Amino acid sequence: MIPVFAGRMIPSRVRVFLALLMGVLILPTLQGKGLLPPTFADLTIAFMKEIIVGLMMGFAIHMVFFAVEFGGEIMASEISLTRGSTFDLQTHEHRSGIALLLFNFAMLLFFITGMHREMLYAIVKSYECVPYGLFGNGFGNIELILKATSNVFLLGVRMAAPMIALNFVVTVTFAILGKAAPNFNVFVVSFAARILAGLMLLSLVVGLLTQYILTDMRQGPTLMLKFLLRE
Repeated sequence: MIPVFAGRMIPSRVRVFLALLMGVLILPTLQGKGLLPPTFADLTIAFMKEIIVGLMMGFAIHMVFFAVEFGGEIMASEISLTRGSTFDLQTHEHRSGIALLLFNFAMLLFFITGMHREMLYAIVKSYECVPYGLFGNGFGNIELILKATSNVFLLGVRMAAPMIALNFVVTVTFAILGKAAPNFNVFVVSFAARILAGLMLLSLVVGLLTQYILTDMRQGPTLMLKFLLRE
């Protein structure tokens, strides 16, 4: 569930061991917060329910990272850096350098700000919201999940907004320059200028991007629990 431990770069056995270790540590805190299913069929259903709960909570904490990656890809596209892809050890896929840089930066903020501890606390708290072995009237706030999913795209576009504006200005500027000086090699010069200006702008808006990331990241643990509560 923790993003850095969910990547493929972590061996499966290590991930299973960490999951078991977390279960052993959490188990003493769950006394009297649930019922052991009486039959094997009920146990199977309860097991599937816990898997769904885990997926929903994991999705909630990963949403900010999805948004950061999405915003990074837009930035790379706007300043013509999509071809400079880098192999990502987390997903075993090729991603743009800016998207990978922002993803790792968000991961660093996740641990520096102590959000990993808040996430573990939310996991323990989730057994009060949805006790194991008890089903009640169901769980899951579908409306909130859909709203939070749309926020992923909103955050990504907000992060990439400076690059979108920069690309517009550079395109208009060199379009006018191309009309004024037909013999001027607009394409080659604009390509280099767009990359240089984009990297300079990225260094200037790091503080703004950090604020966007932290604002959404701090909502992650609360969102994990809200995903489980049916209104």
